[in-house]
Amino acid sequence: MTKQNTPSASSKSVVKDLESFYHEMQETSLLRDISSVLAWDQNVMMPQLASSGRAKQRAYLARTLHQHRTKQGFLDLVDSLADAIETLSPDDAINVENAKRDTDRIRKLPTKFVSEKVECSAQCYHVWLAARPKNDFKTIQPHLERLMQLNLEEAEYIGYEEEAYDALLDKFEPHARTAWVYPLLKDLAETLKPLIQALTKEPRSQPAPPQANISKQQELNHSVLAKIGFSFDSGRLDPTAHPFATSMGPEDFRITTRYNESDALTSLYSSLHEAGHAFYESGLPKQSRGLALGESVSLGIHESQSLFWEDYIGRSRAFCDFVHPLLSSKFQCSSYSKDELWACVSHVKPSLIRVDADELTYSLHVFIRLEIELGLMRKEISVSDLPSVWNELYARHLGVEVPSDTDGVMQDVHWYQGAVGYFPTYALGKLYGAMLYEKASSLIPDFEDSLRKGEFSAVRNWLQENVHSAGKRFSAEMLIETVCGKAPGKDDFLRYVNNKFFS
Repeated sequence: MTKQNTPSASSKSVVKDLESFYHEMQETSLLRDISSVLAWDQNVMMPQLASSGRAKQRAYLARTLHQHRTKQGFLDLVDSLADAIETLSPDDAINVENAKRDTDRIRKLPTKFVSEKVECSAQCYHVWLAARPKNDFKTIQPHLERLMQLNLEEAEYIGYEEEAYDALLDKFEPHARTAWVYPLLKDLAETLKPLIQALTKEPRSQPAPPQANISKQQELNHSVLAKIGFSFDSGRLDPTAHPFATSMGPEDFRITTRYNESDALTSLYSSLHEAGHAFYESGLPKQSRGLALGESVSLGIHESQSLFWEDYIGRSRAFCDFVHPLLSSKFQCSSYSKDELWACVSHVKPSLIRVDADELTYSLHVFIRLEIELGLMRKEISVSDLPSVWNELYARHLGVEVPSDTDGVMQDVHWYQGAVGYFPTYALGKLYGAMLYEKASSLIPDFEDSLRKGEFSAVRNWLQENVHSAGKRFSAEMLIETVCGKAPGKDDFLRYVNNKFFS
């Protein structure tokens, strides 16, 4: 009689621990989804006078979520599984390893601190909504000062080796450090400046963007989003002050845009950008939602997906050829040619607003914000100095005069929602996106012809198979190396710029 192997007591213990681990992670995921619902509503639907109550609701939920994730039993469970990592399957090991990294970070943050930061962020956001149109930085200043102080405290709680900024950057771009990001983005900015000057030294006429009322823009946006594969059965598009995307469940993907009747392309390209985020979220393995294998790698990779659709696809000649008939039909502007459309969306000119910036100056907008964030975290810049510092950096790097704080230091929502360390991911996403675009366009047959015909399934499937489906199986750097065969850098982006603007 053959003797059968029976599981050891230790292996039985690991199996039981894994079951408990996955149950706890599922509950954490549900709490996060509920938090996303409250945040989406606050940004899109909530009446203004409800802001104080919503701040308390979000603070309570953040406190509850933090307590759930840092209860001693769960921390012990994660530590125990991390100690047994070599006995786990590859997928279990990835989920546990990432959970260990997350819990090691959040266990350092007191629950009271987490609650206060969320409440202050929610309150500051609503003050910003009212103060920005009035060009009233003084009103928002004390709220922002408190949020910046909380960010400094968070960095101290988390700890760092070289820069306080690293503790915050790591939250958005795991494993990235200032020592790598700053030189890369500074070099990119300095490389782009002479290219921008070459394209702008002689005034070039830019076709005026088409004009349309909001309802016509909404019709166009819905038509284009449906064509590229955005499902309105599991998603929706709404207006907001500052566009964003969020996911509230395995089949619930919300994107937003903002409208300008004098420039009907603004909302279209914002919608494309946010749809790229939604494609990433919807392409993650649904069976692993709430786990590392069902989560995005980093915000840099996330931004690569949004910029892939907004810029590398959306500003191509092929896409302009595709969208032009729809635009002409919806806006009743048949005299607006395909060449005019492409020239309009490809025009290079230093400007005030990051989200409306062209493909070359965009990274300079990001670098300015990186310099300011570093100055704030190094305590070299005070919040009261932000308007003047902002204006000086815009004059130095982009050569533009900032007429108001509304279009200056108050234009972006990030700082007024407590997010410091996010901005560099936009420029990293620009570089990652260029590398993925070059790879995809070289591998997908009849790439440009497909775009011109309005056939986007091949590129969407390629991204899902090569980027989205991996979840957090790799770091951002390893994912790019795996897919593109080389380390992240600026060369592919500069090649794209040269081919588009100088060939």
